[in-house]
Amino acid sequence: GYSRFQVFIPADGMGEFQHNLGELIDEYDNGDAEEALSAPQNKHLRIENKNFYFDIKRNQQGRYMSISEVKGNFRNSILVPESGWESFRDVLDDYVKQVKEGD
Repeated sequence: GYSRFQVFIPADGMGEFQHNLGELIDEYDNGDAEEALSAPQNKHLRIENKNFYFDIKRNQQGRYMSISEVKGNFRNSILVPESGWESFRDVLDDYVKQVKEGD
């Protein structure tokens, strides 16, 4: 869970609040908000009794995909760097084709 907080600003303080907020944004904005809006959306799959979560994240080394399997209290994750996404997909595609041809 999370906590929700409310802030009440008197109407006569709105102008000053807007000015101060604008200064903070100008000083500290590093473009992360625009990047977050343009990033792929997180995905969730339920297969049998397992949940799989696909999340795109970024760290000092660059962008990566976190794939998490969740079953009850058990969670297991792998991280795939962006440079390996296509190769990762190709391996999965190959397995799917091999299994379909074998059936």
